[in-house]
Amino acid sequence: MMETIAILFIFFILVMFGFIFYSRISKESYSAEAEEITALKAVQISEKANFLTDVQCSMDNIPDEDCIDVYKLQAFSQLAAKEDVYYYNIFEFSVINITEIYPFSGRSWKMYDHPLPDYTDLVRVQLPVSLYYPGEDRYLYGVINVGVYR
Repeated sequence: MMETIAILFIFFILVMFGFIFYSRISKESYSAEAEEITALKAVQISEKANFLTDVQCSMDNIPDEDCIDVYKLQAFSQLAAKEDVYYYNIFEFSVINITEIYPFSGRSWKMYDHPLPDYTDLVRVQLPVSLYYPGEDRYLYGVINVGVYR
């Protein structure tokens, strides 16, 4: 009788160690998967910002890829601040900045910002883009900086 109880006791201890080991491995796997999903969401949002027709360059109603019209961008920045609910469906909890990098002038535009209350992390993605100044008919280099709140 005592031998059976001792064997059952050892068996349940082994099962408990196995459960603890499994729960820690699954927790690490879950956090890595959540990180990957957030990074993919940041890339999706940066692509949406890059191909948003509200700010995209167009010549004779033909959109130009990887190009942002600066005049449209300035107007959009003001509109997005007012129409936050509409653009939330597109950009969710993120911050999008456009920065001119060459020639360096220090110009930067906040395209969208909707922070997550009590966020713990900000996953960032950068995407190169051409900035078009229609009044001067010239192109400069810029970067779309997208941060997704987690």
